[in-house]
Amino acid sequence: MKKYVIVDQIRNGDCFETVCDTEIEALTRANAEWRLLTDHDRNRREFYAVMCGDWDEEFGFDYNAATIIKAKKM
Repeated sequence: MKKYVIVDQIRNGDCFETVCDTEIEALTRANAEWRLLTDHDRNRREFYAVMCGDWDEEFGFDYNAATIIKAKKM
């Protein structure tokens, strides 16, 4: 099943993913989350992107075959 995932990876820290059903939902949510971050928090991000790929209930998101839809420049 195809899903859209927001990947938020903090430099030398945690990595979070938010799963969305549609591209519009993922892009809207990612833009809203990014606007809420301070400059300090934005600079701490190593990777922040919306990706499209296959989702498996047992294994989760397949990052190896995923495509980056939009990534924020760090």
